[in-house]
Amino acid sequence: MRQNGRSIQFYNVEKLREMLLEALYEEWFSYYQFWISSRIMEPPGRSKVDPELLIYAKQELNHAYLVVGRILQLGGFPSIDPAGWMNMDHIQMYSSTKPNLEIILYQALLLKQAAIRTYRKIADFSRGHDETTYHLVGTILKEELEHKTDILEWISEINRKSTRIFQA
Repeated sequence: MRQNGRSIQFYNVEKLREMLLEALYEEWFSYYQFWISSRIMEPPGRSKVDPELLIYAKQELNHAYLVVGRILQLGGFPSIDPAGWMNMDHIQMYSSTKPNLEIILYQALLLKQAAIRTYRKIADFSRGHDETTYHLVGTILKEELEHKTDILEWISEINRKSTRIFQA
């Protein structure tokens, strides 16, 4: 198999494609969660967090674009059936009928933690075998870690301003 004019020194491309597909579906799901959350979030705190969630949504969509490109380069093909995307047992979901700021930030934190785990696994798996994938996921992982830091700062700010204890 060829990769950008170089041979991949990789013995399990199928496993790598499966891992990248998982990352793709996480990114798509995260895009939707950040986008919809920015639209339905109830105050207080909306004015500060809402624009950031929209930025995150755009970045998640860009991550999906990059990941699907790599999957196609490796000879894979993503599912076009959204029903299959919801079979991500490793993502703990937290839902509520009242989408307040705390719940949305908790959900965002869970999504970031899942993405960070996924990209670390892909980086470990591809290191020394597929430098293109390794560098791609390293770039994405950096943004995911920045998002997690921002979310933790917002949670900390809520805790300082609130008598309730919100545990992340």
